[in-house]
Amino acid sequence: MEGDIKVVRVCEVIWVDDNTDSNRIKVRLLPDDEGETIDQLPYVIPFLPQMVHIRPKLHEAVLILLAVATNGKSQRYYIGPVISQINHMYNEPMEDALGAYNTSIAQKDPAVTMNKNETLGAVPKREDIALVGRKLSDVILSDNDLRIRCGAKKVDKQDTGTFTFNGTDSAFIKLKYYEDGLEGVDKCHSTATIVADKINLVSNRSKDVQFSTQDKEEFINDDDMRKLIDTAHELPYGDKLVEFLKLFRKVFVWHTHPFPMLPPCRPDNFVSLYKYNLDSILSENVRIN
Repeated sequence: MEGDIKVVRVCEVIWVDDNTDSNRIKVRLLPDDEGETIDQLPYVIPFLPQMVHIRPKLHEAVLILLAVATNGKSQRYYIGPVISQINHMYNEPMEDALGAYNTSIAQKDPAVTMNKNETLGAVPKREDIALVGRKLSDVILSDNDLRIRCGAKKVDKQDTGTFTFNGTDSAFIKLKYYEDGLEGVDKCHSTATIVADKINLVSNRSKDVQFSTQDKEEFINDDDMRKLIDTAHELPYGDKLVEFLKLFRKVFVWHTHPFPMLPPCRPDNFVSLYKYNLDSILSENVRIN
C-alpha cells in the first residue's frame, strides 16, 4: 500500500571483493543509491553470525534489512543468496531467483521432486533438516539418521536444471540409531557406515606410505589421492584371512610322513595351501597407510 515502509528489500549483489574477511557485499537500493558509484555505496554485512559460512555470489539476489527502516543509508544487513528452487543452487541470477516469489518476473521450473521415480533420494525430504551445498554435496538429518553425502544426485550436463538420484557411485557416511535395536542383529542400537568407490583410512603420522594430507585447499589434492590409492596398503578381508589361517594350521598340525624321505601324508592339504589365492584376501577398495 502507498505509504508502507519496506522492512525487507530484495537486491542484486554487485560487489563481493571484500579484503577484510568480513564477508561484506554491496547492493544498490533504489531510489536511495541512484547515481552513486560502487565506491560510494555503503557496505552490507551478514545478518547471520560469521560461524555460518554462506556467502552470495556476484549477481545473485539477497534480502536486505536496514537498521532504520526509513533511512536507506543506515547500516545494511543481508541474508542470502535467494535461490528459487533446489535445482538452481550453483549460481542463480537475481531475475531468475525472483521467479519463485513473483511469477511476473520469471517462469518457475516444474518442481524436480514431482518426478519421484527419478529424484527420490537425490534431495532432502520435506520433513528433513539439511545443509545443501552448491553442487553435489549435502548433510541430511532425518529421524535418528545422519548422512553426509557427496554425489547423491546426477546433474544433466546439458541442462543443469534437472537431475536424478545417483544410485551407483555416490560417497556418503551414514550414522543410524535404532531405538529398539536393529531387528535380527544382536546388541545393535547404532551403526556407522562409510560408502564410496575407494575408501581410505589415513593417518597423518604414517612412516611408510608418504603423501600430503594437508593441502591448503583440498587437504588431499587429486595427485596425492592417486598416489594414496596406488601405494597405500590394502586391508584384508577378515573371513578370508581366517579361512587361510585355518588351512595353514591344518597343514602344520597334520604334517606327518609315513617314513623318512617319503612325501607327507594328506597331500591334498598341501596342494590346497599352495594353490590358495593370497590376493583374494586383500580388498582392492579399502586402504590404510
